Amino acid sequence: MRYILIIVFFLSGLKAGVTRIDNNITSLIVDNTCFNKTFNMPLSTIITSVDMDINITHTWRGDLNLTLTSPLGTSVDLTSRNGGSASNIYVHFTDSALTSIVGDTTNYTVMVNRRPEVGLNAFNGENALGIWTLQVCDNAAGDTGTYSRATLDINDTVVPISTQLQVDYRMDECFWLGNAAGVLNDVKDSSSSGLDATSYASAQTFPALTMPPLCRYGDFNGTTDYADVAANPLLNTPNNYTISAWINPATFVNTFSVMMMKTSNYADGFVFYIYWDGVNPNLAKVILLTGDGTIRGSASAPISANVWSHVVATYDGSVIRIYVNGVQVGTRVFSANVLNAATQPLVIGMGLGAFYHYKGKLDEVKIFKKTLSATEVSTLYNNELAGKNFDGTPRVCPTCDANLTASTWELVGIPADLRTAVNKDVATVFDELPAATYNTLGNPNDWVVYQRTYDAVTNSSAYALVPYTGVPLEVGKGYWIISSQPVAWSENGLPPVDYNSTNPACVANRCIEINLVVNNKNFGAPAFDPNDGTGQYRNNMLGFMGHTPVNWADCRIVVTDANGTTTSYTPSGAALAGYASKQIWQYNPGAVGANANGYTTCDDVTPGGCKLQPYKGFWVRLHGLTKGKTVKLLIPKAL
Repeated sequence: MRYILIIVFFLSGLKAGVTRIDNNITSLIVDNTCFNKTFNMPLSTIITSVDMDINITHTWRGDLNLTLTSPLGTSVDLTSRNGGSASNIYVHFTDSALTSIVGDTTNYTVMVNRRPEVGLNAFNGENALGIWTLQVCDNAAGDTGTYSRATLDINDTVVPISTQLQVDYRMDECFWLGNAAGVLNDVKDSSSSGLDATSYASAQTFPALTMPPLCRYGDFNGTTDYADVAANPLLNTPNNYTISAWINPATFVNTFSVMMMKTSNYADGFVFYIYWDGVNPNLAKVILLTGDGTIRGSASAPISANVWSHVVATYDGSVIRIYVNGVQVGTRVFSANVLNAATQPLVIGMGLGAFYHYKGKLDEVKIFKKTLSATEVSTLYNNELAGKNFDGTPRVCPTCDANLTASTWELVGIPADLRTAVNKDVATVFDELPAATYNTLGNPNDWVVYQRTYDAVTNSSAYALVPYTGVPLEVGKGYWIISSQPVAWSENGLPPVDYNSTNPACVANRCIEINLVVNNKNFGAPAFDPNDGTGQYRNNMLGFMGHTPVNWADCRIVVTDANGTTTSYTPSGAALAGYASKQIWQYNPGAVGANANGYTTCDDVTPGGCKLQPYKGFWVRLHGLTKGKTVKLLIPKAL
């Protein structure tokens, strides 16, 4: 079989194009028989119109029925025994033709335009991807002919590849939990499918120091690490699919390591793996294996160890292709009806039966439910190489590290939930700093952490040294830290924020609750400290727990009185009721607008927004009217 495929389309925006598919395999037309001619459309496009050229030599055209069927099963009768004794079908079928083929008894000696018996606009709005079928039937004896060729023209609007994503694991999480205590879904799917995966063993993410990869990457140890997502119908593997990832394998020591797979005894779906022949420890092949269990085919391409490479594997129902760094380097002609694997999990970093673990780094693991073209693969590669998302939109990396400036106090928050964590003390959280120099004044590497303490008896507050070990840090608290040397610290390994409050005042439906300390004695003018404790105010030194900035305007101050009546307020509302200031104070020495003490203030109506920032501490001021009441701060999950 031979097909000639000419494709003209545009990848940017939603611009119209035309895909022309020609089937010129000659067939004899025998009395009272039917046969099919197929046209493989490899692109996901939305049809705006369909035309078709058909070249058939046949006496007594009225014997013939021609029916065109789309991949979605829509059928259009192009002609049903029209033309009587007239000869041949040399016709360009188009809905715009002035003359219908119905009732036309002209002998066709050259190509003519004709409207089909049923309008081709029946296909409009469908996705053109897949196999189109032209059925040719002779329905009477005495006249035969020859099918010479047919050309299918699909006028379309290109479907953005972003709409064809099945899964998109960016591996930008600040940390994975390795299924500790049964925690699931810590490897986030950024596609609309929402199929979050679960990490196992010591698989972990790390910041990317150079490009590629993007933001952060996953690291797998080759023995126990992997991630998976449970079986789901959204993981169906059709005959048109694409796998994409950035990989950086460690020096090859195994025969092969499965990089990504979804299969049952290799009988359905695909396996994307690395094969090492045992000769060159730094060179192997990346292979896509696909098929239906009875028939299996694979294509391969060379890959190097300890080097980041962008690898893409595609299958369109007839050809397997492998691309490395945007260039096609492996191909194999292969046809099989690949079975859907919706009953099987998707596994990243491990092979069948807990064998063949991948050793190395991975990033940007994706599956598309379409066969990307060479141009689309190249565009995807270049976008990610430039630090953008695959579709060219900007990538915003998460904030997973805080940089301490040498010999400068920092008011910090810890973007993790430390309410139930065991032994998450200074030594655990700030493990990037040297243990030997904690609170050792005068040492060139010394550093120290302080907290704010509150005394309900004396209604006073003060700063206190936080012990290096044995005293867990607390959720929602802010901490002062200073280091003699610049250093970046991260909360990797700590539990993620548990937005467990479903208080109806929470604007995002999921919030974290922070208990605030109230002023429990004085209501009048401050005795000697106008800012805290003994006077009319109580300042709470807090720390932000999330990884994404949150608008202060979306936070709520919830007040419960002695009778159990609870009222929630916006910051401005709490100020109007006399319970709190609408401002927050953030320590930003040197910033524009900072006061003499290094603080900037903003409130819930500040132009341009006022945000709680990852790794940053802040102050919230309560007023004397909070005496005898319980006050909580609701901080929503980022909208």
